[in-house]
Amino acid sequence: MDAFLSADAGRALRALTEFPGAKSVSGLLIGHKRAGRFFVESVFPAPSGFKPGPGNFPALNEIFGGRIIGFFVAGTGPAVRRPFLQPLACGRLLLEIGRGKSKSGAYRAFAVDYDGRFTTAPIALIHDEPPRKRPGYRRPR
Repeated sequence: MDAFLSADAGRALRALTEFPGAKSVSGLLIGHKRAGRFFVESVFPAPSGFKPGPGNFPALNEIFGGRIIGFFVAGTGPAVRRPFLQPLACGRLLLEIGRGKSKSGAYRAFAVDYDGRFTTAPIALIHDEPPRKRPGYRRPR
C-alpha cells in the first residue's frame, strides 16, 4: 500500500504550512483509492481545532461526494495522530506535515487500521512535483 500526492495537493499543503500558526493546521484529503494506492487529488483545510468525529464526518463526506480518503495534520508523532485513531478513520490515509529543510516539506504517510486497537502503519508516499528551476541569473553565451 502507498499514497500518491498530486502536484496541486502538494503545493496546497506546502502553502498551508507557511501561514503563521501553521502548527494547528489540519484538514481533509480528497481523492480516491485504487488497487492499494491512495490518490490524493486535493486538500481541504479545516478550521482551527478540527477533530473528525461521527457528528461531522458523514456530512462532510457527503459534501465531497464520498471522496474523503483521509486526513492531514501539521506536526509529527503519536500525539498528533491520536485524535485520528477512531472507527471513521479506519482504512483511510493520515498525512503528517513536518517542517523539513527541503522546499517540498517533510511528509509522512500512514494507513489507519484496526487489529484489536487502532494503529497507524507507515506507507510510502509518492510526490508528483515537477522539477524546480533554480533561481538565478544565467549569463547569455
